[in-house]
Amino acid sequence: MALNHLDLWIRRGMPHIRPALPLVMGCDAAGEVTDIGEGVTDFSAGDRVMLTPMTFLPALRGLPRRRAQPVCRVSNARRTQRRLSFAEQVVVDEWQARKIGPDVSFEDAAAFSLTFLTAWRMLMTKAGLRPGETVLIHGIGGGVSYALLAIAKLVGAAAIATTGEAWKREKALALGADAALDYTSDKLVKEIFAATDGRGVDVVADSVGGPTWSVSVKVVRSGGRIVTCGATAGAQPGAELTRIFWKQIHVMGSTMGTLGEFTEITRLLNGGRLRPLVDRVFPAADIHKAHEHLEHAGQFGKIVLVF
Repeated sequence: MALNHLDLWIRRGMPHIRPALPLVMGCDAAGEVTDIGEGVTDFSAGDRVMLTPMTFLPALRGLPRRRAQPVCRVSNARRTQRRLSFAEQVVVDEWQARKIGPDVSFEDAAAFSLTFLTAWRMLMTKAGLRPGETVLIHGIGGGVSYALLAIAKLVGAAAIATTGEAWKREKALALGADAALDYTSDKLVKEIFAATDGRGVDVVADSVGGPTWSVSVKVVRSGGRIVTCGATAGAQPGAELTRIFWKQIHVMGSTMGTLGEFTEITRLLNGGRLRPLVDRVFPAADIHKAHEHLEHAGQFGKIVLVF
């Protein structure tokens, strides 16, 4: 099992997500199949699997699941009252599981699914990142931002990472970032242009929002792409509409991914081409300590829980 910022928001309570209590939270999980139901053909007891972090909107359930718009199981909990992944045993439909290779640990598999699915859809499906392009990744240190960095390097793109903490900038450089900059600096825009020889970046991947939005709009090149999957630092930044239309910027929202995309990233995980970064592993009994660690932004990578 792995933690996500969504778990913090659900625990605190959100206006549009009010599931009935008691609620078992969690989107990510990996483990061993202990039993199968009638009609299951692709799995057997003993198989090692990870689970998809999603369900589908009711209006789109008639579509092929490869194309249907996904939502996190937690965000759908109010309607379905489903038990989620922070449990010793869970029951899922056959389509929600993917086999993992013998060299993929359960910890890595649990840390992989939501963040890499989110990042893959952002960069590859939505932004269409290409070799030789430059992507700006805000807030390096979290699971999604590391996944964005790993995918950018896999594609052959340059990556500029931002964070307010010096040790995270050093870590990002060690992990392959081409530049790592302080997003609290009033010289950040100039530094990004300097790092791109004055051209600006081709793609911005922003899960921070708030103070990073204005920077994103300023430094993306004319005709460039901004894709966002979150707003951890604020959901109401200045719109910057004049820059958006004068520069003909493509602004895209993205959440989760389709089953086709999940199958693709699973193939890359099993092939050893993508791997998550696990920051710390906590016993499930210490979940409160894991939440505190995530809340204090003390991690670089994913926080995993084990039973």
